Amino acid sequence: MKSKIVLSEPERITLQQLALNHPHRDVRTRGTGLLMLARGLKPHQIAVETGCSVRVIYNWVHTWHDFGMTGLLGGHAGGRYPAMTSEMITTAVEIACSESLTLARIAQGVEEKHGPLPCTLETLAKTLKKQGITYKRVSLSLKKRDETEFAEKSALLDKIKTGAQSGRYRLVYFDEADFAASPLVQYGWSPRGKSHETEPQNHCRRSVLGALNYTDNSLFYQTVSGHITRANVIDFLAQVAKQGDHCLTFLVLDNARIHHGIETKIKVEWLREHNMFSLYLPAYSPELNLIEIVWKQAKYHWRRFITWTKETMEEELNTLLGGYGNKFAINFS
Repeated sequence: MKSKIVLSEPERITLQQLALNHPHRDVRTRGTGLLMLARGLKPHQIAVETGCSVRVIYNWVHTWHDFGMTGLLGGHAGGRYPAMTSEMITTAVEIACSESLTLARIAQGVEEKHGPLPCTLETLAKTLKKQGITYKRVSLSLKKRDETEFAEKSALLDKIKTGAQSGRYRLVYFDEADFAASPLVQYGWSPRGKSHETEPQNHCRRSVLGALNYTDNSLFYQTVSGHITRANVIDFLAQVAKQGDHCLTFLVLDNARIHHGIETKIKVEWLREHNMFSLYLPAYSPELNLIEIVWKQAKYHWRRFITWTKETMEEELNTLLGGYGNKFAINFS
């Protein structure tokens, strides 16, 4: 077959655009080679210019005569056949998805079903990657929650929020948090080559009891120098109950053991004397307790990136948490 080709004007313009602008290098090279052939250059000359073999140039000519412009847009159709059959690949993917295994264990499972593995473990790894299977660190999952109970409690809280926004009653989210003297390490803007640093001092800590009033978006808190006890929780919640002025108050608590340790007679007293009703969240449902968002924002975004000392920690905490509603706040609507 003659290597020279004849191009019409639209074909020449299209090949020029492919040679210049196509995102794939192979297509640009093919377009350039065909333009050279149309100008009368010999295949061996084009091979030198493009870095391809003469056989490849003749393949372009065959493809052009058989398929025209569309033949240039196909991918590489050569190369060796896959070492593993499609059945082997399917089995390897199924084994890799079933549990966390090494390559040797996956290969062993394939061999038990299909016979000796016709490739190395490195080839098996490349094959798995092509199928979307990656090698990464395994992780422990969170304990499973009751999705039905979660959905029911979430719907109930949504209804309570609607009434709280209209001022018919109070909705208060309660939880504890722990603040260290050293800020949490995180990303931040700094001069190139000079990152911001602070001294670690994790042994100096303060515990905080907090109550987020959803009705007026205010935060009531109290710091504790040691570990929080059941007595601390009861005393703090008694103050929260008195702040309601006999307005119906829904107190939202998580399932911490210290919260369930509150005697029934105390909760009945809060309900009878202060009209405060305790509402416990389902297990493993932190996203339903909105004060968790306040703690996260305070630790990661609102506090200054400095290390507190024993002398300054109380003042820094009061400045940080006391600024809620004035310096910063969260819009829950």
